[in-house]
Amino acid sequence: MAKTRLGFDLGSSSMKVALLRDNSLVRLEKVRLPENLVDERGTIALPHMFTQFLKQTKKELSLPRVPAALVLPPSQVICRLVTMPNMTAEQLMMNLPYEFADFIQGAPDQYFCDYALCGKAPGDEEGTMPMMAAVASKRQLEQYIRMFARAGVRLKKLVPQ
Repeated sequence: MAKTRLGFDLGSSSMKVALLRDNSLVRLEKVRLPENLVDERGTIALPHMFTQFLKQTKKELSLPRVPAALVLPPSQVICRLVTMPNMTAEQLMMNLPYEFADFIQGAPDQYFCDYALCGKAPGDEEGTMPMMAAVASKRQLEQYIRMFARAGVRLKKLVPQ
């Protein structure tokens, strides 16, 4: 059975919607956003209005009810290439927020951190793990999940640009 998924990418004036089937692009739509819906930072200024807009867009494009992903605006996620000493995943998730101490405000538990291991390059020290790490506000991520859920879209992934 074919695996179907949706992807959303919000810009300041438009939203791209991608429909994939078995990792192949089936359809790509670019939809103009209503005025003043997204501010200059890429934040949705009017969440209720965005939910209504998304419901209408879903209907107009006849989008299926399948798992979806959202590309986070660069202003709402911080990504860094870091090298950490070898450690367990549990230890890593406890230590990773401190890699962003210069960038985040408030307590580390207000942020969600994630990582993707990179292949070792020649010259990398033994006993280290090179990775791309990302951090985003939990409050902001929860707001996206709620807005999309109210529009009938189940976000399974939120990814940095």
